[in-house]
Amino acid sequence: MTVGRKRESWWKAVARVVVPKSVRTAIRRRQSSAARERRLTALTPDLVETIRANPQAARDGFAACRDDLTAVLGPAFADLTDAELRLSYCAALAHAAAPYGESTAIQLADMLAAPRLNCGNYPFLMIRIAEIVCDGPAPVVSLVGWDGGAIGNHAMGYRADPAGKRCLFLDPTVGLIARGTFDEVASGRPLPADRVVCFGDRIAERPYREMVARAFVRGEFRPSDLLYYFEDIDHQFGRYGDPWAWPTPGGIAWRARHPRPGAE
Repeated sequence: MTVGRKRESWWKAVARVVVPKSVRTAIRRRQSSAARERRLTALTPDLVETIRANPQAARDGFAACRDDLTAVLGPAFADLTDAELRLSYCAALAHAAAPYGESTAIQLADMLAAPRLNCGNYPFLMIRIAEIVCDGPAPVVSLVGWDGGAIGNHAMGYRADPAGKRCLFLDPTVGLIARGTFDEVASGRPLPADRVVCFGDRIAERPYREMVARAFVRGEFRPSDLLYYFEDIDHQFGRYGDPWAWPTPGGIAWRARHPRPGAE
């Protein structure tokens, strides 16, 4: 062994002594649980306002953003179809359309005019814009609601790929796209950090955005957190029903915190 290699081994030994194993483990875990944060710079505020005034402009907006979006998503998403790439753009656009807050808007014009949106209607806006932007039928997006666990009460979209190769979770509320199957995520399997991209940049929303991203990368979702799963937007509108009767584990947790009005 050379002197240089002896010195290198000595410094490694010192590092192990000076930096406790628990600290090194925490550092590695923090590094491995950090989703990629990227900015879709082509989706400018002026472009967003143009689309808010005229949703048909979203098609030209995709053309302007396509190269930037492809670079933002990176190699882990390089095999997305054209329709899936357009859907990803619509997730980014829906997020950029308005900050988070109370809203009951569900029609496209009302959502585009709303000063605020929430997790209940951000996915609706993403889906309605995709119906304009996509050439041919837009990809089917299921609506998934969670309650409890790592992220609390929250809803997002899920694009299922029958072959299981390009399944996407699309969360326009926080500005996030994650590549993974429903079974992987719901069963608590961690997703590689390069498969989780955060493009949201509103400072006030950052803590929750990081919480959701962390849940994907660390595998913090659980089957018991599932509140609902609707096949598509029409299914949700037609079968939403009575939340106090939802037969899901997340529904049980939700009802425990929200007694039915008038019930003793």
